[in-house]
Amino acid sequence: MRYKLAPGVHYCVVARKRVFLDLARDRYVLLNPQQQSDFEVLEATSGLAPDAGRGVVSLVDQGILELIDDENESSSLISPSATATTTATKSTARSNVSWTSSVIATGYLLAARASLRHLGLQRTICRLEATKEKSNANVANKASMSLICSSFDRAQTLINSHDTCLLRSIALMLRLSRNRIPAELVIGVALMPFVAHAWVQQGEYVLNDDPDFTRTFAPILRI
Repeated sequence: MRYKLAPGVHYCVVARKRVFLDLARDRYVLLNPQQQSDFEVLEATSGLAPDAGRGVVSLVDQGILELIDDENESSSLISPSATATTTATKSTARSNVSWTSSVIATGYLLAARASLRHLGLQRTICRLEATKEKSNANVANKASMSLICSSFDRAQTLINSHDTCLLRSIALMLRLSRNRIPAELVIGVALMPFVAHAWVQQGEYVLNDDPDFTRTFAPILRI
């Protein structure tokens, strides 16, 4: 029998532990010792498990793994979903922004909030991916990128400043994509205690966060 990750499931390795992000169910999953052991076997065999252990069976029950029915279908259990960030640097200096730019940023924040609330995480991420594909991103103009990032900084004073990092990062990504500025939404995790975080990055430049902070997280998803 051969297994693969279920649709919308991503994972990374943190301190030798496998951490999963299940977009469809908007949850993170940490493996128990039996699941961890059985999953490591699947990694080593590209998803092949002639005699599935209890750990594999439980991961199927939880919606993390799926059994591959087609013998010709390849397994996606080859490597973690995202590579680690080796370097990270603070983006260019912030610019002075007009109220108009701040109001536009506020609109994107409200739209991202509504999307997460009504569509859920997976559909919101899918829409973001579609927007990026359609944008035909150019090489970023630093002045334009700085202006957009500054407008989001200021927009936080206009609406609830306690919005999550994920919401803020999705909103910024949408704005950048629609202005054809290339960037990545990165979701990362850390253990002991478990913490998830999201930020926007362009190459080595972190656009909306402190790079010293983002380096403490292992990326689990890049969009």
